[in-house]
Amino acid sequence: MFEQAIAQKPDFAEAWVNKGATLMELGRSEEAIEAFDQAIALNENLPEAWSNRGKALWQLRRFEEGLASVDRALKIQPDSPAALKLQQQMRQRLGGS
Repeated sequence: MFEQAIAQKPDFAEAWVNKGATLMELGRSEEAIEAFDQAIALNENLPEAWSNRGKALWQLRRFEEGLASVDRALKIQPDSPAALKLQQQMRQRLGGS
């Protein structure tokens, strides 16, 4: 479905987020990051794109980059429960607070 949305309207950032989320679930984290980057290029104020990008980077063991993306998501939407939880887990894993 997101492929059709992207084909019809390639500047639809949310479709790129959905594509990235699907790719991430399939274990294709590198491709997912590319989709999230495309979404961010279209709309840098999408917290879901930043948060999911952080999760995909984390899966690739690019921990600092992942945390930076989640931090960016929280600057946009500070009360996001999912991003707050992810940030906490990342910081614990990195040994910080």
